[in-house]
Amino acid sequence: MISGIAAKLILIFLFIDIMVGDSQYFSNKTIVSILEERFTKQRNEYELLGHNFYQHKSEMIFQVEVLVNLKNINDAILFSFESINTLTNISENDFTHAILILHFENDLAPIIAKADLSCSKKYLLKSKENEYQWRKHCLSIQTQ
Repeated sequence: MISGIAAKLILIFLFIDIMVGDSQYFSNKTIVSILEERFTKQRNEYELLGHNFYQHKSEMIFQVEVLVNLKNINDAILFSFESINTLTNISENDFTHAILILHFENDLAPIIAKADLSCSKKYLLKSKENEYQWRKHCLSIQTQ
């Protein structure tokens, strides 16, 4: 695991690289460290329960599981998918889809949100679509 200072420096460089359009690509280990840093330092109201990278048929999946409070669900969805999209943009893997599993503190059934990453990047990274368009065209939500 990389140190907090190293992760912050990587995040700063990532922001600059995204703005300039010349991104570096990072290993899964570094991507996981940055993901953990985002959930512990930037937004500690959401607990990162786990992550998984896997291939299903022709899709490369970036999956994240988060513990949230029901009243913050919309913000948790946006923050989590923004995090996933930023990280997949700099990953050495060519992720195509994201899955977010939201667990709740009061033992409600989890919610599963799925998004196509190429569609999501129009909203989350390039700001070409608004949130409503992203939810309508890129996101699907279901309960277990």
